[in-house]
Amino acid sequence: MVLAVYAGVLGATLATTEDDSAALLTRLSEFHQHQQELNSLTEQQAESAEISELAESIAVDHHLLDEWLQEAGHDERQRGDDAAYSNDEQQQAYEALQSQDGAEFDRQFLDYQMNVHRQALDLLQEIPPESLEDAERANHLKVTYEALRKHLGMLQNHRQEDVGLSESE
Repeated sequence: MVLAVYAGVLGATLATTEDDSAALLTRLSEFHQHQQELNSLTEQQAESAEISELAESIAVDHHLLDEWLQEAGHDERQRGDDAAYSNDEQQQAYEALQSQDGAEFDRQFLDYQMNVHRQALDLLQEIPPESLEDAERANHLKVTYEALRKHLGMLQNHRQEDVGLSESE
């Protein structure tokens, strides 16, 4: 369920209005919650302790960002009916990830996370925080953008280390 609404994040194009920022915050909340789901999946299926630690670190950040949204009054009751996947490719990638374990899970986890983080960053760029009148929303978008950039860098570093290990074997 969390992933279903979250997938709408990646297929959406939003204008720069307060209403659109509210829709974006709803989708970000789903993305934050999806990271909790990914962390649980990683605990069960990852081979590498480093991948598990990375997933936990990312999930902690997203938990804090989601709590911030909830405290600001953005709760689940605001979610719309677009709980269906608008991105079949993303749905298939997540299902493929769920079916893996061990080293193959680790590899697919990194690829999946890099992809969804890039897509979320692209979406966040559609609504410049400076265009919003609500300072709390603008600040959340700025902080979320920086957190996603940090996560993407961490994921890319792990992926490069993984590729380097494979090539040296």
